[in-house]
Parts: sequence; structure tokens; C-alpha cells
Amino acid sequence: MRDRVRTDISADLRHQFRSVSIIDARGVYAYCAASYIVTPKGKQVLRQLFAESCDVRTAVDILYRDWIASGRLVANVTIPFLATPPFLNASTIPYEKLASSVGNEKELLLANAIRRLLFAGDHQIDLTEIGSMLRGADSSKEYKLGMQFYEACRSFLTSVVVP
Repeated sequence: MRDRVRTDISADLRHQFRSVSIIDARGVYAYCAASYIVTPKGKQVLRQLFAESCDVRTAVDILYRDWIASGRLVANVTIPFLATPPFLNASTIPYEKLASSVGNEKELLLANAIRRLLFAGDHQIDLTEIGSMLRGADSSKEYKLGMQFYEACRSFLTSVVVP
């Protein structure tokens, strides 16, 4: 999305991407399967895995996470994400244990923000919701240097003319 930083064009044009990275989900998938592309073979595998699943109360994202981690389900993740929930979204998963802990609420908001930053479209993050969490966060020298490299690469790539 080489035009993402441009302010002189519409959001739709800023978010056009030229390629998608497809990454093996094993070891990186955590939760939030926002959309799926399922092959015919994958359909059969999922049918078998769901038939074997013993606890119907387990959230589907957790089932996927465990099946992917164990190698029983082969899955990939696209970067940028082609679909993702909004920054603030209502989940159907009961988070009674998480809701009682302020630390976990903060973790969920920050995880949602990271997920939105990896989205192909406009992130639509409301900084008023998480701005206070960002203030005072310590950053290592390596992180700051890495971000400078990232910004330099982004600047270079947005200036390169692609035929």
C-alpha cells in the first residue's frame, strides 16, 4: 500500500494493495478468525475436527488455535489482513474472567489496536480509548532504531515508481 501515507487522495485509493503475504499460521495464530477461505480438503478436515470436538462451549477461535498449533489443521494468515473486526467490537465469547481484570481489558484493547494496524483498510482506531495506555510506555533503543528503519523504508518505497 505504497500510497497509504498520502493525504491528497481518497481513503479507498490509499488502501489499495499490490500484494499480500501469505504466512503459515502455525506458531502465530492467536485468535480472531475474521474470515476464511476453505479448500475442499480443508472442508473435510474441519468436518472431522468439529465432529471430534468434545466441548461445544469452546470458542471457535480457540479450537482453531489449538488445531493449528497441533498441526491437525493447516492454515495461513494474510498480511495485510483482508478482513478484521472493528477496533471496538462486541464479542460473542463470554469473558467473565477477563472482564474482572483491568490488565486483561487493557491487553484486549491493545491487541485489537495491533490487529487493526495490520488491516488493509483504514484502522479507525479511537486514540481516546487507548491514548492513556500509550503514554509513558518504555521503548528500547532497538525498538526506536527499528522504527526509524521502518519509516525510512516506508519513505523510500512510497517514492519508488512501480510500473
